[in-house]
Amino acid sequence: MKKLLLILGLSLILTACGGNEAPAKEPKKEETETEKVEKKAEVKKEVKEEPKEEPKEEKKEAPVLVEEVPFDITLLEPDSAGNVYAEVTFTNNSNHIVTSYDITVLKKDNNEKSYYNTFDTVRPNETSAKFGSFGPSTGLVDDLEYLTLTYIIKRGDDSKQVVYDFKTKKYQVSDWYEMDTGIEPIVKVEELPYTITLEEPDSAGNVYGKGTFTNNSQHTITNFSIVMLLKDKNEKTYYSNYDTVLPGETSPNFSAFGPNTGLDTDLEPLEIEYTAETKEGKRYSITYNVKTEKYEVLELTN
Repeated sequence: MKKLLLILGLSLILTACGGNEAPAKEPKKEETETEKVEKKAEVKKEVKEEPKEEPKEEKKEAPVLVEEVPFDITLLEPDSAGNVYAEVTFTNNSNHIVTSYDITVLKKDNNEKSYYNTFDTVRPNETSAKFGSFGPSTGLVDDLEYLTLTYIIKRGDDSKQVVYDFKTKKYQVSDWYEMDTGIEPIVKVEELPYTITLEEPDSAGNVYGKGTFTNNSQHTITNFSIVMLLKDKNEKTYYSNYDTVLPGETSPNFSAFGPNTGLDTDLEPLEIEYTAETKEGKRYSITYNVKTEKYEVLELTN
């Protein structure tokens, strides 16, 4: 009996001790890839993104400033009559084409104005051909006072005229409407091919070019002129013919100065101008701008 009571007592003690044991911990559940992505997205939402400031465009007083189209003036030695001439060029450092450029100056020695202008097309990063007019008889650049600078810039189909006043240092900008008659050229430059042959230098060292053109159109050509740039000295020359050239004919020879280098590559055509006449007697003045590849056509009246 005593043994039985002892066994029962031990059983009760063991049962009591077993009831106080801590429950086993469940294994930690690993996050799935989807849950990780969702958590990252929640963190990103909490971070406030600072709004990015748009870079502010500097507002210019004119589409092209005078600093972008600087000019250079050289006063030449007096000629045999004592006249002093100014030789001028300008450089187009802008991103737009310049189609006209005009400097108005005051010659302080005689209180008279002079105008230095060119209507050549000058593309970005190009320097114009030489142009100019009378300078002060003193031959001093200090006797030139700049009054205004006027130029026309072309941006696609849009053109602007810019006038800068050197005294007030202010700009005036206005729309510029190029003349467009809406008339298509009845003869295109491809129908009037020309050739220029450079001759040997003469006794004075001058080189001349001899030119002809052929009329491959169906219309009569009554004058033909090429405005040519002599790149070796940055000067213009004009190869002109005023003879009547019928369809299928080649013109008589015409000539003008050539580059002193004697190289064809130092001849650059700027404009080709000609007059075409139909069988019905209608006459058209046609100008082709080589740089812009555009025509200007006028119907002429008798």
